Amino acid sequence: MPHPHRTTAADRTQADIRAVSERLDFMQLSPQDCMAIRSLKDMLQRELPVALDQFYAQVRKTPEMMRFFSSENVSTLFLLYKFPMVDKISAILRQIC
Repeated sequence: MPHPHRTTAADRTQADIRAVSERLDFMQLSPQDCMAIRSLKDMLQRELPVALDQFYAQVRKTPEMMRFFSSENVSTLFLLYKFPMVDKISAILRQIC
């Protein structure tokens, strides 16, 4: 007899499917929207690092933004955020569509 509080892989899969479905409903994304997003995946993965480099370069040139960072750590900080950000956005795209 299965343990009443133990979840199986099938339970987790069904819960994941429901969660994704709820996100799609919330964002009002249709199957056609998901196809359009999927068609952009390769371009986003290629261009997002470039866009983040440009964004961080602009932050470095903007004194109002730089005061949020210590000057000696700014380059390291941006590198630490850049690649996880690309991974997070890619993961979000995989989850929603």
